[in-house]
Amino acid sequence: MTDTQSTDAVKSQQIYRLYDSANVLLYIGISKSALVRLTQHLDSQPWADEVANVKVEHHDVSRRQIEAMERAAIIAERPRHNVVHNGQTRSPDTVTGWRCETCRRDAYYVQTDWDEQWHAVCKAHDVLGDNARYWFTTERTATLERTQQWEEHLHHKNWFDLSSWRRMVNKCAPKTIAKGLR
Repeated sequence: MTDTQSTDAVKSQQIYRLYDSANVLLYIGISKSALVRLTQHLDSQPWADEVANVKVEHHDVSRRQIEAMERAAIIAERPRHNVVHNGQTRSPDTVTGWRCETCRRDAYYVQTDWDEQWHAVCKAHDVLGDNARYWFTTERTATLERTQQWEEHLHHKNWFDLSSWRRMVNKCAPKTIAKGLR
């Protein structure tokens, strides 16, 4: 099966929404099993104790379709704890020691494209912008501990490519982080 077939095949998918006790939307996500994913959130997210209600929608669509639905919902509904697609600024100014893989200047973003290839980029080489499949600022990975937490978080995503991630970390992260993840 090719990558295109696996992302275009129709399967049972779920969009889930997590709410606090006042019915404020905390998070929107997608999964083949919202219950399994919810358990992962409750075990790993600092905001887990805020979750009081869960709503799950079932859809028989392709992975690409469910990702597009998730993105549209996040943009429209603005959940408190989603980062990607939620209007987070793309203008960080904190230097963290990460290096752009293209020019070796200070990198400000870590992102993946739709082919699951990870990149650390400076502002000038941020060609994906808001079209990145997933991105975050290097401030979120400024220490070994925070980078390990991100790697653990990403590991739960069914599209996450650990080898591509580690290649990028070894090439672009500060040496203490790259050595610590080995």
